[in-house]
Amino acid sequence: MRKGLDEAPSKIVGFAANIGFLLAFMFMVWDFLWGSPPGLLVAVVSIILIRQGFSRITALVGDFKWLKDRKLKLNALFFHGHVLLDESKRHEKGFWALFDDPHREAWVRNVLEEVSSSFQEKEIELKWYHLGVQDVGAIVVKVFVADGEHESYLVKVFAANRGGQAIHEATLLADDDALPSLGFVNAAQINGLKCNIYKMSDNFCIYQHGANSAKIKSLGLLMTVEPSIELVSRFSRSKPPLWQRVDGKMVERLRMVAELTGGEVSVNVKELHCQYGLIVSKLKALPVSVFNPDVTKGTVIEDDDGGIKMLHWGRWSLEPIGAGWPVATNQLELLGEALSEAKKVRTSMTNVCLKDVALAALMFEMEALCSRQKFLQALELIPDILSCLEVPLEEPQTTA
Repeated sequence: MRKGLDEAPSKIVGFAANIGFLLAFMFMVWDFLWGSPPGLLVAVVSIILIRQGFSRITALVGDFKWLKDRKLKLNALFFHGHVLLDESKRHEKGFWALFDDPHREAWVRNVLEEVSSSFQEKEIELKWYHLGVQDVGAIVVKVFVADGEHESYLVKVFAANRGGQAIHEATLLADDDALPSLGFVNAAQINGLKCNIYKMSDNFCIYQHGANSAKIKSLGLLMTVEPSIELVSRFSRSKPPLWQRVDGKMVERLRMVAELTGGEVSVNVKELHCQYGLIVSKLKALPVSVFNPDVTKGTVIEDDDGGIKMLHWGRWSLEPIGAGWPVATNQLELLGEALSEAKKVRTSMTNVCLKDVALAALMFEMEALCSRQKFLQALELIPDILSCLEVPLEEPQTTA
């Protein structure tokens, strides 16, 4: 009740006002039936005034809430002695309070109790894990189940403004064991905040070979995983695919920038416009794979065998094979090796050409650059895009 009054008091007061009006109406009906009622005109006017009065009270409470939320701004506007300071984000108050010493062990035990009720009585050890993702905290929990033996879990807590990412991540990992991720155990909620729990091995270390290497290796692994039909169907209804995002409006903006730039760039854009239908058809024909944009030094770990696991999947999407691959020349050359490995395990990729996969990588990068209005960098990609349509890229030969 108190939380409801703090967050949406007008709803609570509105409900109480409706109850009050109902009681007042019932009293008037009782008075007309068994009491000494006033005149009919007086009764009608009274009903109208009571209804309007309760409605005004509800609106007044909402207005007071609006003013309270903007207290610092209003003080700075009307009182010269007050300075406008940034208010701490509301979602951060409860989020960071969870990691404070008096609270953290209690709530960690509560969420682990959903994994096993016996954990409530076991000794635990907590250690912060640096994901490097804004508004997402992670704790490695060691549960000492017996003498000298323990189990490790990664508990990720999402701030209120990241609750959607928690659900999005759990939706993917709860039903797919083939992805390079920790074993998903459970999704829980603590103080209104979402948290996901994963089983973790002790034999891991942070990936030491740089962010670019981690990105290429993770993209190569994801290319080998075939998304389920159900996942593809569900995701296709929630986000437009790449071939719809690189629409005519994007090409039109590139044309306008190219005209103001001059030179051969304008000719390239005209050729891109002529080939637009072919590009869309090639992107449509490509199989899709899971793409995870949150691959950083903190979100990738490596085990003793050299295998990697990704720890954060809050913004995953399904994209055509090759989308998201780095487009620098030395990195694009590695795409052929990844494609060859993927063909060994995915029958849907048997007839996929390397030039089409490279086209997806380039178009994905162009769409990302245009969305950030980096049109000059996007224009530089057009010659490579056109070359993918004309000259086949040779795939590296792999030996058995």
